[in-house]
Amino acid sequence: MTDKINSLNSNYINQVYTSLKAPKNNIPFRANAKENDAQITELSNAMNESGIKVPLSYVKLDEKDLPYGLKAHFYKLSNGQKVVILPKEGPTVLKSYVNTGSLNEPDNIRGISHYIEHNLFNGSEGLGEGEFFATAEKMGAETNASTGLAETNYFISSNLLDDSDFENQIKIHASMLETPKFAVDMLEKEKGIVNSEINIATASPENIAYQNTLKLLFNIKSSSDDVIAGTTNNITNLTREDVVNYFNNNYYPANMVTVISGEVNPEDAMKLVSKYFRSNKMPRNDRHFEDLKPLEKTVRRDIISDKTQSPHLVMGFKGPKNNNIRDMIYINALSELMFNSSEAEKIFKDINANVGLTHEKVLAKPDANNAVMIFGQSSEENSEAMLRKIYGRIQKFQQQPVSDENLNIVKRDLKKSFVKMMESSFMINSYIGWAMLDGWMNSINDYEKIIDEITPQDLQNVANKYFDLNKTAITMLHPAQSKETSIGENYQKSQNVSFTGAAKKKAYNLDNIKQYKLPNNYNVVTYNSNLPDIETNFSISTDNTVNPSNPAVFPVLNEILENGTLFKTTEELSKLKEKNGAELVILASNRGLMGHYNCDVKDFDYVQVLFNELINNPRFTPETFDKAVRDIKDVISRSEKNPLNKLKPELDKDSHTKEEVLEGLKTLTLDEVKQAYYDILSNNQAIASTVAPFNSNSELKNKVLASISCLKPVKPYQARLKNNFEPISETKVLTDVDNKNQADIVMAYKFKTAGNIKDNASLELMNIIFGAGPTSRLFNDLREKQKLAYRVRSRVNNNQTTGTIMLSIGTTTDNKSTGEQSFDNLQKSINGFKDNIQKITTEKVTEEELAKAKLSMKNMILSDNEEDSCKGLNVLQSAESFYGIDYENKLLEIIDSITVDDIYNTANYVFSGKPIYSIVATQDTLDFNKDYLNNLVK
Repeated sequence: MTDKINSLNSNYINQVYTSLKAPKNNIPFRANAKENDAQITELSNAMNESGIKVPLSYVKLDEKDLPYGLKAHFYKLSNGQKVVILPKEGPTVLKSYVNTGSLNEPDNIRGISHYIEHNLFNGSEGLGEGEFFATAEKMGAETNASTGLAETNYFISSNLLDDSDFENQIKIHASMLETPKFAVDMLEKEKGIVNSEINIATASPENIAYQNTLKLLFNIKSSSDDVIAGTTNNITNLTREDVVNYFNNNYYPANMVTVISGEVNPEDAMKLVSKYFRSNKMPRNDRHFEDLKPLEKTVRRDIISDKTQSPHLVMGFKGPKNNNIRDMIYINALSELMFNSSEAEKIFKDINANVGLTHEKVLAKPDANNAVMIFGQSSEENSEAMLRKIYGRIQKFQQQPVSDENLNIVKRDLKKSFVKMMESSFMINSYIGWAMLDGWMNSINDYEKIIDEITPQDLQNVANKYFDLNKTAITMLHPAQSKETSIGENYQKSQNVSFTGAAKKKAYNLDNIKQYKLPNNYNVVTYNSNLPDIETNFSISTDNTVNPSNPAVFPVLNEILENGTLFKTTEELSKLKEKNGAELVILASNRGLMGHYNCDVKDFDYVQVLFNELINNPRFTPETFDKAVRDIKDVISRSEKNPLNKLKPELDKDSHTKEEVLEGLKTLTLDEVKQAYYDILSNNQAIASTVAPFNSNSELKNKVLASISCLKPVKPYQARLKNNFEPISETKVLTDVDNKNQADIVMAYKFKTAGNIKDNASLELMNIIFGAGPTSRLFNDLREKQKLAYRVRSRVNNNQTTGTIMLSIGTTTDNKSTGEQSFDNLQKSINGFKDNIQKITTEKVTEEELAKAKLSMKNMILSDNEEDSCKGLNVLQSAESFYGIDYENKLLEIIDSITVDDIYNTANYVFSGKPIYSIVATQDTLDFNKDYLNNLVK
């Protein structure tokens, strides 16, 4: 598969969720079962006189026309379960939302919701151990679950490549939710996996600060450091009776909503739902709800921890009621103004702090208050200044109405995010599910109207209503090297700071694509869209790799490229981007430039001029350079230890460790940075892709082509691969010491690639079978059988002629807070890697394994081309390949031709070289395994 430039749109999903509801992926720890199993129970089913199960009756409650041509169909089964069906193009997502979470648990069984979520995948009526994942794998489906404070959800997503896929989706999904077996042996097996995940959560600095703030904010009295995950002691002591009782009292039809979004017929889909969802269960006892008592005065807690390299701040406020969508939208608007505007960017960049806001449903009641959380990270020296500046931002919006100009910018951005959300099967499904649980479904039609009606006074009122600085919970997590005296000194300093799809599908429709070669030799690909935005991606690649001697050149260059142009300061450029609703990104590497911009079609002319200015005239001033050097130093000093830091330079000679970058910063000059940039632009070729509503705007194509024609001429485009492969000459073991509960272990191999599409398909399929997902061999062995970890997987990557595969695992070895010591888990993990490599290189995979992997890969390709932003990038990278714009469609076709012999040969080729190990663990863990690690290199 071609590489994806994820950094260009990595914030996309978070921006959409932030604009609609609590962005769940931003919460520091939200127990996630992508690589885990879930839960299930048993219940009475409707039967006729012959004992044969019959479908439940249902009624259609309503149907609503939604924005952008969508229509939602609302049903209710006779057992009280609500179902919403939304036909649309794209993957078909089946997702059920259970109105229960960790704050429905008594403290002595805290963590049981998450534990049950895992166990629901471990067998149910008609599904034996592992059969849920096996069935999903056969259709190439993606499946996952997550547990929060007030909600648990489960989904299965597929592109319906076979006529039976949709019914199978519903069948296994209903079975896991209604009739879990909770077999004792499986319950015991899952305890080790869940406890491993708890050890990950309780070692996360963001999560430590978040959990402390949450408990302070609502006076939650819990023995658990993490109120979602619970404690390892709780999980270890859970009985089957505990599990069954909690499940029966919370997992009942009237407490769940199922949403189906995708290529389905509503009535046909509902018949299948009524056929397989047949439970008539009702709770036998009153449900438990945590008694939340929001604090009445500000409380601050400072914690010194060896789990972090830099301070993490979390501030908590009592937010709107769960069913008050209007105030949530107002808070989202305030969040953009407070922390994401050009003004905010300048304020927090001055101290190189990262700050953001989210809100989270806390209790499973529509009229319960949610939590509004502000997150921040900075250096120790600037930690108090960061807090003071956050106070200042809040007070500003409490005291001063926002300007009409800034309000219009935010309104436009919120609407833009709404359009993006409506495009995605998964995101619109999540929006509807949350809305149904809390009773604000009508907001989907009112959403843009609510935005249009926002006034400056509304935002000022909401700022005063929900951001009460006299009633906020504050946690500041400090690194271990901090002292009480230094914390106090920083505090004093801060006081002076001012504040129904066919089986044969294509990744994209070639009828929507046109190609052009411009007089300046740019190759341009256009893709017609129905959305009002324009998305453009550029790739400018050098003939010869630019390799400056100083490793700090490109980190500083990229920092400068974010900070204005020669004619516009950082603040001026940010304001212009904000005013025009534009995203502008340029990233530099030794191989060239990647660029991206997005804006409304009506703003295209000006945004393209800004983009051209940013490319042609970066802000190469001494002041910008000095600030970039300071910021890079600060970011590196705050970064957590990671096994990839030492590993990447071993795999790619052009990569550097953060220590090397820090050393390079000491002697780096602005001239070196400028020279590298000019070298990139001096000898290159270029290609661009634009996704926009060309068919509905006859002049747009000419405007796009004319604007790109204004860029500096380049050489004629020719697809090519630069030979950058160097084999690993000797096995190495790289280690670093960190005080985390879990050892992070990576085992990596390098191999030469040629860009052949069949080789790419074989490699991806081999990796899916070997370790890329929750049904892979690594997962089933190291996690499911040996119970070594919650997280284990393998990843492949192609960079020109160099391919890499990295096997990674996080395994608990040394948890001093609980007294757990499993030092030999490091050896077991590496031996597990070796055993699985031995097996896949000596025994051919089964036809069944390969068939499942093929479906999985097809689904990934199709899902990755659902949204315009992804299509634009994929079309660009396809056009750069030897196979042209149809690369991804050809890749879909060639998947079926791959044989078990191809997988066998690929595995032997990939794993034929010498490995490199990189390990981050406690000193005690490394000392215990010293001899073993030394023997790895012999």
